[in-house]
Amino acid sequence: MDTAHMTPRDDAVQLSNRGAVALMEGDPQAARSSFERALAADPACASALNNMGWMLASEGSLEEAEAHYQRALEIDEKRVMPLINLAGVRAAERDLAGARDLLLRALEIDPNHVLALDDLARVALGSGDLRGAERAWRRALALDGKRCDLLVSLGTVVAASGRYAEAVRLLRSAVERDPENARGWGQLGLVLFLHRDLGSALEALRRAIVIAPAETATRHHLALVHLARGERGAAAAQLGEVLALDPEHRGARIDRAVMDLAEGRAADARALLERLLQQSPTLPRARFYHALAACRTGAIDEGRGELEELAAGDDKYARRAREVLAGVNEEGAA
Repeated sequence: MDTAHMTPRDDAVQLSNRGAVALMEGDPQAARSSFERALAADPACASALNNMGWMLASEGSLEEAEAHYQRALEIDEKRVMPLINLAGVRAAERDLAGARDLLLRALEIDPNHVLALDDLARVALGSGDLRGAERAWRRALALDGKRCDLLVSLGTVVAASGRYAEAVRLLRSAVERDPENARGWGQLGLVLFLHRDLGSALEALRRAIVIAPAETATRHHLALVHLARGERGAAAAQLGEVLALDPEHRGARIDRAVMDLAEGRAADARALLERLLQQSPTLPRARFYHALAACRTGAIDEGRGELEELAAGDDKYARRAREVLAGVNEEGAA
């Protein structure tokens, strides 16, 4: 490049691109330096503003990131990436309607932007709009059919819609294309479990763990499959692995406590649940089993009081609490 004829804007763009490369290579310090130099050379460099915003957002500085994205859009309102990235900030702030509006603006500018469609699908899924999510992922796949991650996402939302056989076909297609896709194997295993094909679910989840052994969600699902197969020892081992990797994992902590309670270790169950309830005191399932554990360890008044509080609700654990209090006692606590 003929640097003798470079303008400040050319210099800023080059520095911004250099910073983006540094960020992808895992050197945020060098990236920040490049972005700062780019903006010093040209404060109106939209790409540098967008890239700096993306880095700030990845560090958790959402307000600063938003300011950079907004400034980039003031300079060029038709720039798609600041819209997509600003939507990411809105989604992180749980403003899903705002995120959706920004992504729709991006797609008005570029209807074939796969990243915008992918993010729109995720926002729709987060909003409970399964049809909208499926529609967006199908559009994205029509544009880029080689993206296995999009195929996995589509399979996941199809399963959430209750169409398990179709979801299995989609997810099997994804792992056939990419046998090292841990997320694909994990989602396939979960859908097969929901479809009550326990043997195939076991195989798929084991494949996922070989590829990504530290993935706690996969190990938790594998524990549930073992429980459904009556393999309590294997289930306990997987729950132990999950809690070793993430001691605060809610689902594994509750499931381990339920197993302890069923096997006569009420004190262990109570201790597990008390730690969880200190952090999340309103979890109905945890409160229900904590109440049972309290009753079985002799703290009858505490357990009954907790059951009475739960019984005032309208979910399934409220109903179960009312049954226990009425003497139905399917759990053997009263």
